[in-house]
Amino acid sequence: MEAFDLSVAPPEFAVWAPTVYALNAYTNVIWLYVYYGMIYRSYKDKSFAMPLICQCLNIAWEITFGFLFSLDHWLVSLTFQVAVVSNFGVIFAAIKYGSREWDRSPMIQRNLPWIYGGGILLAIAGHICLASELGMVKACFANAIVCQVILSVGYVSQLLVRGATRGFSLHLWFFRFTGSLTLIPEFYLRIKYWPEAFGWLGEPFMLWCCYLYLGFDLAYPVLFWYIQRREKEEAMAKALKDR
Repeated sequence: MEAFDLSVAPPEFAVWAPTVYALNAYTNVIWLYVYYGMIYRSYKDKSFAMPLICQCLNIAWEITFGFLFSLDHWLVSLTFQVAVVSNFGVIFAAIKYGSREWDRSPMIQRNLPWIYGGGILLAIAGHICLASELGMVKACFANAIVCQVILSVGYVSQLLVRGATRGFSLHLWFFRFTGSLTLIPEFYLRIKYWPEAFGWLGEPFMLWCCYLYLGFDLAYPVLFWYIQRREKEEAMAKALKDR
């Protein structure tokens, strides 16, 4: 995939190669850390971390571009593949402890494995369709941006609906946020210095997605802090009442 082969990039972009590699390295390493952190929180809180639909779209993107399409760069492919393995751990924990969170919906509660399996297959089909329509490079980037927006909105929605902080932490939010934030300067460099291939990243819909991601992800810690403070107050009141 020429997007990751900087030998074919314009000289203006190639000089930024160390920066691009550093940004990618941070994103890939931090997201693996976040996956393992989510698994830990799931087992600790007997809950699940990532919203169901977001989880299906996310792992489907990794499967599609890590296994079904050749990225022509072994390190990039390996990064996707390791992420898939780690992400399956997140899904396993979600299925194991998800029934507690879905007690308001018995149908989902009883069929979580099938819902995750079907959701992932449908999401893979969607990624493949977009790749055939947009081209593999464009679909890889565009699908990632759209998945990120859905993820950011999904996390805020899950926090509000659940009304509790279990399954996640501000520590994990920071790394999840910055792990995706590093892609913004990379996209800027691609738009500015490789416009013939990546100018479309600066089009209105892509920018709208970036603003939406930033808005919801920056709102998340504020809401989390508020709900967490309320939880502590309620726990303190209960402890005083039980004395």
